[in-house]
Amino acid sequence: MKPVVSAMQAWSCTVISFFAIIILTVLAALYRSGHEELVGGVDDPTDGKAVSGTVFTAVFVYIVRVAPFDPI
Repeated sequence: MKPVVSAMQAWSCTVISFFAIIILTVLAALYRSGHEELVGGVDDPTDGKAVSGTVFTAVFVYIVRVAPFDPI
């Protein structure tokens, strides 16, 4: 079966996904802790834990997407 994308494009997507996991995890942790810069303003969300749960869901999606899938 012919690959849809080149190996370099596939690796680039994987590397970007790993960085997304790291960045989103840090953001979710900051929201969960109630960091003043993220939840302390007038237009900022008031429930940092709810935002954190949503961001952690995105992290889970990235982890599932990056995880090797080898059907038996």
